[in-house]
Amino acid sequence: MKKILLSFLMLFSVATIFTSCSEQEENVIAPEKEGRVITVRPVIEEQITPMRNAEEGLEYNGYTLKVTDEVTEIVKENVSLNDDINVHNVTGDFTLELYHQNKDVLVSEVYYLNGKAEGANVDEVVTVRMKNTQFSYILVDGAEDEVKGASIDGFEFLPESDEMYPNFYAYIQGGTSHKVLINTVRGYAGITVDAVADIQYTYSVNFSTDGNIIIDPGFNGDPIEFDPITNPMKPIVAFEDILGAEDLSFDYFTGVVTGISSERRDGTHQVHFFGATGMDRKEVIHLSDVNPSFDVETNSKELHMSIYVNDYSSKSVSLFADGTVRDTVGDKLYNSWSEFANANPDVTITTTWIEGVKVNCNFIVRIGWSSNKEKVNFTLNGLSY
Repeated sequence: MKKILLSFLMLFSVATIFTSCSEQEENVIAPEKEGRVITVRPVIEEQITPMRNAEEGLEYNGYTLKVTDEVTEIVKENVSLNDDINVHNVTGDFTLELYHQNKDVLVSEVYYLNGKAEGANVDEVVTVRMKNTQFSYILVDGAEDEVKGASIDGFEFLPESDEMYPNFYAYIQGGTSHKVLINTVRGYAGITVDAVADIQYTYSVNFSTDGNIIIDPGFNGDPIEFDPITNPMKPIVAFEDILGAEDLSFDYFTGVVTGISSERRDGTHQVHFFGATGMDRKEVIHLSDVNPSFDVETNSKELHMSIYVNDYSSKSVSLFADGTVRDTVGDKLYNSWSEFANANPDVTITTTWIEGVKVNCNFIVRIGWSSNKEKVNFTLNGLSY
């Protein structure tokens, strides 16, 4: 009996000891990680290869550093690639990104690098390798005085030198199609460049014996011969009369405009093309005096032209892509504009409509209703009235 009791007491003691140790382990609190200063060291590598003539175009200043640690996000603006960057109160493991605020510009006189890195809790110095992952270099080379300049969507290329007859260059966003207008002594020629980042594109200009312009893309394709354009086309709708859009470009031969919607503050996507602005307030325009139409390719099914009218049951009617006209109040449908005009001979076009910053405007093509949350892609092939 004594042996049994002694064994029980020993087992109880051992269990008590283990239980006490377990409770102590559970009650141990891990030490808090303290914020520290880390040093970010930008390293520029191969930024001029294979963009062979891009030595002078790299922008070193005006970058943004974003550090995300285990607690928060720290942002430092206007930093330089030439300097080490100290960041205070970094806690635990972290990731960082170094980029320029203009990194998404489509065409520029300079180009920008970007880089990413990560660090552990013990790291106090981290190297971020900066690379060119976005920009291409484009050069238009004209022998003697053959080239007068070049442009992309109104951005004029820069002369490569101070010589009397220089070549012209620009930096363009890779992964994007760019329409380049080359101005020669015999007229204009337009080419399309489907740019790949960190590549140099060189286009040489010559003339054929019959006066045509020959553009030679070198290793990027075969020479192309153009009939000179005396007066290049303007956009079907001026860029300043297109609201809610970005990444706009147009074809110099046709004036066709392409782009995508920009997100509004409320998260919606709507694009508006103003067919007419600055109309004469006193002009009397009957429905039969105009013949509005539009041609838009888009991923959105929400598409129509708003036409504001006087002396009618509603202040506006909607013209759809199939040519039908709908009364926005009475919901009356006409099969064509001429049918609507013939049925309402006394109705006139409003010349005093104000919408946002646009004054005396009308014939507004709209893509996306006010609740549309989907990004809109579009090609404007035509708009007239």
